Amino acid sequence: MLETDQYRDIINELPIAYAYHEMKYDADGHPSDYRFLEVNRAFETMTGLSARAIEGQWVTTILPTIRSDSFDWIQYYGDIVKRNEKTEFVQYSKPLDRWYKVQVHCPKPNCFATIFSDISEEIEQIRRQKHYLSVLKGTVLLVDSDQVIRRAFINPSHPGLFTTDRPGGQTLSTAFSSSDLVREIDLSLKKINNGADSFSFEYEDHPSTPEHVYHVEILPETMEHETTVHMIIFKEITEERQMQRQLEIFQSLNLDYFCVLDANGTILTAKTGGTRAFKNTPDAPNTSLVDLVVSEDRPLTKHSLQAAKDTGGIVTFSTRIERRSNNDRHYEWRCCYRDGVFYAAARDMTPNRQAEQQARQLLDEHVLILDNIDVQVWYLKDAETYGRVNQAHADFFGVTKETLENQSLYQILKSEEADQCVVGNHQVFETKQRQHYKEWIVNGAGEPRLLAITKTPVFDCIAHLKYVICSGLDITEQYRAEQQLQSSEKRYRALIESQHDLIVRVTPDNLLTFVNDAYCRTFGKTQEELLGHSFTPFIHEADLATTLKAMENLRVPPHRVRVEQRALTVDGWRWIAWEDYAIRDERGDIIEIQGVGRDITESKMNEERLATSLKEKEVLLKEIHHRVKNNLQVISSLIYLQAQYTQHFEARKSLKDSENRVRALAALHEQIYQSEELTNVDVSAYLRNTIEQLAAYYKPKDVSIQLDLKIEPIPMTIDTAVPFGLMINELITNALEHAFKGRKQGRIELQITQDEAGIVQLLLSDNGLGLPSGFDLSQRNTLGLQLVTSLVKQLKGTLTLEPGPGTTYNIQFPLQLASRGEA
Repeated sequence: MLETDQYRDIINELPIAYAYHEMKYDADGHPSDYRFLEVNRAFETMTGLSARAIEGQWVTTILPTIRSDSFDWIQYYGDIVKRNEKTEFVQYSKPLDRWYKVQVHCPKPNCFATIFSDISEEIEQIRRQKHYLSVLKGTVLLVDSDQVIRRAFINPSHPGLFTTDRPGGQTLSTAFSSSDLVREIDLSLKKINNGADSFSFEYEDHPSTPEHVYHVEILPETMEHETTVHMIIFKEITEERQMQRQLEIFQSLNLDYFCVLDANGTILTAKTGGTRAFKNTPDAPNTSLVDLVVSEDRPLTKHSLQAAKDTGGIVTFSTRIERRSNNDRHYEWRCCYRDGVFYAAARDMTPNRQAEQQARQLLDEHVLILDNIDVQVWYLKDAETYGRVNQAHADFFGVTKETLENQSLYQILKSEEADQCVVGNHQVFETKQRQHYKEWIVNGAGEPRLLAITKTPVFDCIAHLKYVICSGLDITEQYRAEQQLQSSEKRYRALIESQHDLIVRVTPDNLLTFVNDAYCRTFGKTQEELLGHSFTPFIHEADLATTLKAMENLRVPPHRVRVEQRALTVDGWRWIAWEDYAIRDERGDIIEIQGVGRDITESKMNEERLATSLKEKEVLLKEIHHRVKNNLQVISSLIYLQAQYTQHFEARKSLKDSENRVRALAALHEQIYQSEELTNVDVSAYLRNTIEQLAAYYKPKDVSIQLDLKIEPIPMTIDTAVPFGLMINELITNALEHAFKGRKQGRIELQITQDEAGIVQLLLSDNGLGLPSGFDLSQRNTLGLQLVTSLVKQLKGTLTLEPGPGTTYNIQFPLQLASRGEA
């Protein structure tokens, strides 16, 4: 069996926090508070609460804000105690501002033990793994003579220093969040400029309650890319200052006795609490700590001080102090050696005899607690022999605790594994220093598992090594996840670097954070010359405004843009097409912009050549239409002259009709010649001019004819416009010649529309004499009506005569088929 001190040491050295509590209930049986009965060192380290300050205290006294926490810790623990169950949960503590994984166990009524670990960093790590970041040990700035930050290597754990996460290119006064820090740096730079080799100072981001403390060192000027710069290095020393403050707090605690000794054990300063009854005055000059204790315990005191100096750890020992009343009292000492001095604190343990007896009663409870945690715990008698183990360690090998306890490692492990473990154990026993390492060990199921192992030496009061406490965490899954992440990262980088396209990442203020090899080759620069600088100097000034406008458009959905720009490359000005995508955080803010660029210079040149060629062809086609129009006008004039010399009425009329048809074709070619687009012609203007000319030429004498034209602007190809124009020319001519004989006035209405399906409808009606009874359009042998029928067929259309007074033609044809010239 382990002794009480051994279990206390084991619990005290556990790498996870442990606390033992007593629950308090109100008159109605509801949990109202709980107090701390015992905590280990990991608890103190994890929470910042010292065991001395909180043991025996109620949680509402230690953490007054616990009742305002959104999670009701008191009620939750009270329910677990009532149910007398073991449970595990993960929760955020508002008073401590940390995330914890908590195991709760109830060893006896109204009492419960908590075993928890701080997983805040793990949660933060999950968030950080979404981004590709390189973590620096320090923050380094290169600042030129104008106090402009030329280059910046930022440690992501220093968030409070700067106003932005990309301070490169900004002045110190703009980049830093603290004006006091800027003034301190400015004074230091002046001292260096006046001849100082270097200068350093300490800076606290919040002097009253500092979260970060930095050692700032400024080195004299050097050259960086032909620019004179100073180097400013920020190294975080928060832990060192916190340790110093903890020692100051430790000194200010309500201890029975606290003192600082020189390297020889002489008391330099002392804080006494009720020590006037000491036989020897503790604050007298040249008094040593040995002088205070009874003579029998002085050798032990000397050995303990020497052990603290040799090991660098905290040594605990007990002595009796002589009192004037001759009734010696027992004091427990804790002593450590730091920076050439001893720090020693003592408390009167005489009233604690009863507490020690209670501690022995808790021995079985401690065993139960150790057997109900996931961390493997064991201790070693020597480098090759087990002492006691907890249940988690036995379960790992698939055996009982009794099978492992007091056994040789060679009886449990394979010989090669045992040799490796024994070598590490010897290092701990020989160096007497705590060791942390990772080791692959085959479990009882034959599966290799990676354990993160901590081995802590435990000393007796005269600094003799008693045994080594070991703890192990199975981190196999975490290790495999990290390996997969590294493998994915390598594949991703290899893929990016093998691309011929240009791939970059920039900050919202246009500073390059990543460039691939193709980008470097294109612009003839190295990554070091590009990263941290803007890409805008490469862009043609005529394209800069368009590029910056496109970058602004990334702030709105779909957060993607395409932009074409001219860039000055090693091959001169080249056209590059960029596809840019905004990378946003959880709040939707842009944190980076990723762009993929491709050289499209050849495509641009081909487009320009095609545009030039097309323009030349359009000019040629216009000239052809112009010449066709001129030729048709000549033909029209010849027909007109021939008609003047023809005496026969019917022959003259036929020549006049032919002249009219040729003139209509000439007018259409003139409309095409004057159009901006040759492929599609708007025939509305052409039809209006043609109909007005026909009305002036064919209108009977003394007859007033009103034209009502409702023509939608419908673009047609020349293959459709020619038959369509001739068809209307024949129908209007026919109506003007025959519909209004013997009348004083008349009306012709023309309506041309197009529906959504692309069907063109022509309605031509007059209020004239109408067609004779039994009129059959298909049996008519006049040239005009035959021409109309043929033209409608050519357009793949239909022609119907509507009933009613006068004459109404209803013609429909599909524009798309007609425009393709299908016959």
